[in-house]
Amino acid sequence: MFFKRTTTLFDTQLDLLAQKVVAAAEAVVEMIEHPERSEAQAQFVGELEHGADRIVRDTVKLQASNLGATERNDLLALLEKVDDIVDVADAAAQRLWLHQVGPATEEARALGQIFLESARTTQRLIATLRRMREPHEVLDLCLELDRLESKGDELYRSAMLALFSGRYDAMHVARWKDVYERLERGVNKCEDVAKLVEGLVQAIA
Repeated sequence: MFFKRTTTLFDTQLDLLAQKVVAAAEAVVEMIEHPERSEAQAQFVGELEHGADRIVRDTVKLQASNLGATERNDLLALLEKVDDIVDVADAAAQRLWLHQVGPATEEARALGQIFLESARTTQRLIATLRRMREPHEVLDLCLELDRLESKGDELYRSAMLALFSGRYDAMHVARWKDVYERLERGVNKCEDVAKLVEGLVQAIA
């Protein structure tokens, strides 16, 4: 176990936050595939984002006397990085709804799937970190998130090239540019978690 003196309460907070990451990414993909459900899904993601913020605030308030200062700071930094993913998912959801983007582009579908895969891998990373026995168990997942981020960058570049190819009107470009940027940022935020975790693991390896 990475946080050797962590409490069940802290474990629960991390697990709950990771669950919200996946739920938010799933809802964003649902909005891309079914724009007619955008309003309900955007409200759902907004609720997830508020819940994630509460988890971080509540954890900061906890007086975890059985955690050392360094260990506590590491855990709080991890919670905040994971919370950032939910924030970006909420931003993407709001734009999908408010922009009334209509039928999804193939590029949006591809970016949405990479975001969802990254979110699920982040959840696996959190679970593996808490029960870690060998560093490679965690570092392999960090490498996978790095691979997904590279794939996300590729897809984002292709999406932007297609968007500015001259085939679309200005309104279409403005709507989808905003969405593509948030989806790509969501993948990047997942990699940020991996970078933080990688640094923590390498420090004790």
